[in-house]
Amino acid sequence: MAKGYLAHKERLEEISGFGKGIGKRAGFACEWCGSKEDLRVWDQQPDLAPGMETLALLCQRCPGAGSLQGVMGSGGD
Repeated sequence: MAKGYLAHKERLEEISGFGKGIGKRAGFACEWCGSKEDLRVWDQQPDLAPGMETLALLCQRCPGAGSLQGVMGSGGD
């Protein structure tokens, strides 16, 4: 369990490095609906290394958002 926890923690730290870039790319709004409330960075392809092309800034209300793996809090982080 500790190994999985550490791997997850490392991935979150790696993703956090993209937070401001993703927020700027999206205009600090949901990339699907434009909402500026309850934003999260979503890891669209968790099997791949995180990058600008595999991460998206989405709000919690967008259809299908629940099927993606949310990894961070507000998109401005």
